[in-house]
Amino acid sequence: MHRDFRVERFPGIWSKISELVAGQRMFVHRQVFEEIQSKGTDACLKWKRALPRECIVEMNDEQNAFIARMASEHSYLFELFTKPEYEKKADPFLVAIGYLNDWCVVSDEGKKDWKIPDLCRRYEVECVDKWGLMEHEDWRF
Repeated sequence: MHRDFRVERFPGIWSKISELVAGQRMFVHRQVFEEIQSKGTDACLKWKRALPRECIVEMNDEQNAFIARMASEHSYLFELFTKPEYEKKADPFLVAIGYLNDWCVVSDEGKKDWKIPDLCRRYEVECVDKWGLMEHEDWRF
């Protein structure tokens, strides 16, 4: 979301997201946290630093086992997940925490094969884009 809704231009949206985080209704996986660190704007990085520790989901063995399961069931994913440039990507972890916790995943990736929405569909994990999140939460600006 930070690419389309920069914190400095859309503070209302980020305020609403912060409310979800504070109410423990939205979580950020450590890998997403790291991606923001490497790609985020200064305002996005400031927002990230203000996140409470409780909202950051750390990697664990259960997630790794689910990711291994995905890779074993789909040879393409095995090849993808083992590429060095993919090592720090959050995608499989988002699907894993959605699946393991029965959480909805928010992703703006297209619905092409092997993208987050497609993986969520394959594993029956609810997935919405930023507009779906805003609609679900009935946000009005």
